[in-house]
Amino acid sequence: MSTKKIGIMGGTFNPVHLGHLIMAESAKEEFGLDKVLFIPAKAPYHKSNSSLLPEDIRLKMTYEAIKDNDGFEVSDIEIKRNDESTFTIDTLRQLEGEGSLYLIIGQDSLEYIEKWKESDEIFKRATILAAGRIRNYTSEQDQSEIKNVKSEQSQAATNFETSGQSKTGMNLETYKATSKARMDLSAERLRKEYGARVEFIKMPYVDISSTMIRERFVSGGSVRYFVNESVRRFLEEYRSEVLKYWYRG
Repeated sequence: MSTKKIGIMGGTFNPVHLGHLIMAESAKEEFGLDKVLFIPAKAPYHKSNSSLLPEDIRLKMTYEAIKDNDGFEVSDIEIKRNDESTFTIDTLRQLEGEGSLYLIIGQDSLEYIEKWKESDEIFKRATILAAGRIRNYTSEQDQSEIKNVKSEQSQAATNFETSGQSKTGMNLETYKATSKARMDLSAERLRKEYGARVEFIKMPYVDISSTMIRERFVSGGSVRYFVNESVRRFLEEYRSEVLKYWYRG
């Protein structure tokens, strides 16, 4: 009997949105995962802000987000943990014996994962599946573009604006190429220094963030098509409670 392949999708999910779902589904399909566990975080030490919705609301919302996908499950193991803050390594240890573990993360996490608690143990216990808000690069022209910007990776674009220009002056294509170069460099370093197993998830460019959704919701804007319909209805049902926290952000 073959070992089950289990994807782990952790986060505050404040709120869970289509970017999370597309990432998880893409990872599941590409790497043949038997299931993906969505694990809402209890109180990440690096996100101790007051705009974080209560655990019970985020847990219910995550159930709503994934209920129509038989390959997705929600786990409350971090929320139930007695510690004030939970760490990825604790979750991996708790899931030991369940199968081969695949940690699904975004670009920002890939670049900082070696600073996480016991990161060397994380790399031993799980394969890292990383995705960025960028398109896939396969053509010779793409590879040439990546090569050109690798030397400038420290100038990676931040706070990309709708005008198509970042605050560093990069256009969209240069921004995406630079992002891909940064991911390549991070993966190469982790493989070399820690023996980490790092793979990239092939997925479309999805520029959606929880921050963006919170801002739209608080300002009275529509979040339709940023989240799936069941989550949108959930947010409307709990609007007064949600706004009480998101106004603080």
